[in-house]
Amino acid sequence: MKPDSINIDTLQAAADSAAVNHYHTPIYEKGFGNDLYQDSVVENMANSSILTVPSGQHSDNYIKSPLHDTGTMLLFLLSIFLITISYRKGYKYISDFKKNLFSLKKRQNIFEEHNTFNEIQIQTALIANTCILEGILIECAVSLYFPSVVMSTNIFAYIICMVGLMAAFYLSQLFIFFILGYVFTNKSNTSLLIKGFNASQAILGLFLIPVVVLLLVYPHLADFFISAFIIIYIVCRILFIIKGARIFFNNYYSFFLFILYLCSVEIIPIKLIYNGIIYLFSIF
Repeated sequence: MKPDSINIDTLQAAADSAAVNHYHTPIYEKGFGNDLYQDSVVENMANSSILTVPSGQHSDNYIKSPLHDTGTMLLFLLSIFLITISYRKGYKYISDFKKNLFSLKKRQNIFEEHNTFNEIQIQTALIANTCILEGILIECAVSLYFPSVVMSTNIFAYIICMVGLMAAFYLSQLFIFFILGYVFTNKSNTSLLIKGFNASQAILGLFLIPVVVLLLVYPHLADFFISAFIIIYIVCRILFIIKGARIFFNNYYSFFLFILYLCSVEIIPIKLIYNGIIYLFSIF
């Protein structure tokens, strides 16, 4: 036999075996027809439970917080650090808060009229802390109550602008007090007025530290902490206004000076600051 020859008998036997043993008659020779819905398998499938799409709860809106902004946190920690390193030699300034805020007694020692370097250092740190904390709180307040004016997600840029605005507000008030003191009273009373103003601003910043810390940790309670900020600010301003009234009120003519003071320092600047805040938020 040749190597490539095929055994015809073998092939025929395999074909006969396949034809007899491996032929399967189809169940639906004429198609499915109407009998499909009477099939037990299909009926069982129709009665089986329908797969439902998994559903969950709607996620809460993400609350932006300065806590998640590196620049803001570094700025906040810097203010605390400056107060800490200044306290060791300037603690006397903090102990004199009550006297600076309430007392009208003129110092007898001429050298006590001038602050020491240590007192100036801690006073600067405390005022800077106040401006920084006010900037953080104002940014949170605008984002909460006026979200339509917030055009960017760069929290740090907004806070830097607010801190700069608060610093400018502080310096402008300081300048106005110097002018009022120079025009309407003497040098000693002007010094008492300036000391009282700086003390009120420093105390404001110290009271705002726990408010800001809690606001950063619990941003969903921002409404409450911003209200606390407003109350603390008003109380500190009232304490300072009382001292200013005691300085200027020495005759009936002083009433006119007091009204002038309220308009120039307490009412008009607040309106200008509000407009400045909205403008700075809208330009980004």
